[in-house]
Amino acid sequence: MKALRTARPSARTAVPAALVLGAAVLLSGCGAQRPGAAAVVDGRVISDTDAQQVAAQISTVPGVQQKVTPADTLVSLILAPYVIDQAEKDGKGISESQARAAVKEIKNPSPATIDFVRTSLAASGLSDRARAAVLAEVGKAKITINPRYGTLDRKKLQLTPPAPNWLTPATPSASATPQAPATQAPQQ
Repeated sequence: MKALRTARPSARTAVPAALVLGAAVLLSGCGAQRPGAAAVVDGRVISDTDAQQVAAQISTVPGVQQKVTPADTLVSLILAPYVIDQAEKDGKGISESQARAAVKEIKNPSPATIDFVRTSLAASGLSDRARAAVLAEVGKAKITINPRYGTLDRKKLQLTPPAPNWLTPATPSASATPQAPATQAPQQ
């Protein structure tokens, strides 16, 4: 009877597998990003769909001066629980019905759109002290942003645009020796 041979990866199979795993980590962006997530804030997922739907719905409201982008809405959705809670603590909370009334032109606003409107209305009424409290809470939060939206500047509470190619090419190793250009002998 033949001895049972245990499978051990050879160098031929281990190296390509490691490269594939490494590429998957690089392509997944920074941190533990979840599929379909625009951001994850202390475990709360804000989906790409929510950010895009809010932008589309808000852009239909008459009087909106400039086009609202998903990145614009994402910042408000990140800040929503902090701003809404602080406004309520200060007695300046905005209810869902007030938010719906502010965007009555939108036939069926999504829950994310209502949160966006509540945040926008509440933020305008926050005192400097309340804004500082919101900033402090956001500073303590674990926030992961999908790299295609950029990075969150926690001091300015805005997204910085993503680099056009956030994967940077590898630099040549120090052991690589540069090749001198080939020279041709002069023709006579």
